[in-house]
Amino acid sequence: MSYENILYSVEGGVCRVTINRPDKMNALNHQTITELGAAFDAAKADDSVRALVLTGAGIHPYTKQGAMLLANAHAEGVTKALLTAKQRVQL
Repeated sequence: MSYENILYSVEGGVCRVTINRPDKMNALNHQTITELGAAFDAAKADDSVRALVLTGAGIHPYTKQGAMLLANAHAEGVTKALLTAKQRVQL
């Protein structure tokens, strides 16, 4: 999948997902959330991924929306699903 609002890379067992909307202070919109979900699914399906780093581009790499996304993802079991699928994943 190609992404417009995030950057996705895997190197040395580490998946790095970067919200790449610095001009919007990395605010989340529907497309960004959809892309994040696809990136998380891709990382979960990749046996080489041992850890996932979520960050943001620019001078505002962390936003309140990002904290809410992580809280919601945790509440919905995304973290648990990653750990269940790959017990070696380190978060």
